[in-house]
Amino acid sequence: MAEMILLALTNPVTGRDADYNAWYDDIHLADVLRVPGVTWAQRFAGAPGQGTLPLNYLAIYGVADDKAVAAGLGSRRGTPLMMMTDALDGDITKTVMARAQGERVTPGAPSPPPNGFDRYVAVVNGVPAGDAAFDAHLDGIVLPALAGIPGVAAARSWALAPHQTKATVTDKRVIICKLHDRQAARPGLDKAMADLTAKFHRTLDFATIYSPRGPRHQAA
Repeated sequence: MAEMILLALTNPVTGRDADYNAWYDDIHLADVLRVPGVTWAQRFAGAPGQGTLPLNYLAIYGVADDKAVAAGLGSRRGTPLMMMTDALDGDITKTVMARAQGERVTPGAPSPPPNGFDRYVAVVNGVPAGDAAFDAHLDGIVLPALAGIPGVAAARSWALAPHQTKATVTDKRVIICKLHDRQAARPGLDKAMADLTAKFHRTLDFATIYSPRGPRHQAA
């Protein structure tokens, strides 16, 4: 079965960063790791030099069973099993459950630092499931080009998993690149996404570079 992940993009309420991060690091991460089907988790924050970001924090969760994870998160949220916080700006959160589609690794890329590489995360809107022409171009042309950009260690495409935490998440593809030099990589990455969306008349939901806030945590 293809690897699956859950991306959770969030922001704190203005002025509540410390409260939000304390809740996420000390409470929420562990609560999500106890959901059946979640295998690991790692938090990221928007890398410096990008200006004001609409969604400054990213958590990536490993998923073994997307149906169980979607159901578990839905049933536990706001209960004693998953207490929320008023420091989270719940109006602008995004979640996407995705399954791996294609991957290209850059030959000779350096080893990752202790907490892993930075991530360039781009989400393309308007790509229905089974769009063979888009996926063939993405995996056969775009991914090799991304992996060849200076500063990129690997590039991977992701399609939507069958089950989502929100029914409104449809018709998307996710591209995630691991970066060993984000400043060198950014111009080429942005151009590649602009060319891809223009060629297929799609829109870019967002494209942001995130840096690890800490190590990957494994589920018990």
